Amino acid sequence: MATHIVPQGSAVGSHAESVNPTALNWQCPDCHSTDTVKLPLVYTAGISEIRGRSRIRGLAFGASGITLGLGRLKSSGTIQTQLSRIASPPQKKRYRYYVVAWILGFYFALCIELFLKSAAPGNAVHLHQQFAFFSWMYCGFLVCMLGALWRYNHRVYPQRYHEWGRSLMCRRCGKISYPLGVTVLGSQE
Repeated sequence: MATHIVPQGSAVGSHAESVNPTALNWQCPDCHSTDTVKLPLVYTAGISEIRGRSRIRGLAFGASGITLGLGRLKSSGTIQTQLSRIASPPQKKRYRYYVVAWILGFYFALCIELFLKSAAPGNAVHLHQQFAFFSWMYCGFLVCMLGALWRYNHRVYPQRYHEWGRSLMCRRCGKISYPLGVTVLGSQE
């Protein structure tokens, strides 16, 4: 099975020719094999969808007489191989988990404030001022956190997804490599 890739800087369209990586003399940096496959192909080849239906009928004889049992079962799901999990694409960050964690943290801090107010009623005004300052700082933290998530999902993720689509896996040793001058965020290649 040949893997076809377009060299960096070539025009995409009718004039672009797909090139086999062996013609470019691309070799695995570890084992020097030219038997490679693209990661999206490895990922999709390892996913299987399952859909099934079953019917059951039965008779049971007991002290109360004859009983008829009927049943139907529908099942569906997805099976993914370990190799497909390794070759899976990068995922976007989900906002809801961070927002729920922020709300739980704020609720916990509010419970602590109410407990301290009931334990020391003479310092309630001072404690309220400190909690108000903490609340503003915690809200600022939420804004910064959501901004960082937005930056990842709209700037970093598309670049990583594009790099994932161009990367190759060696069939001999399993190393994932990024040929043709692709620079991967966080790597030294």
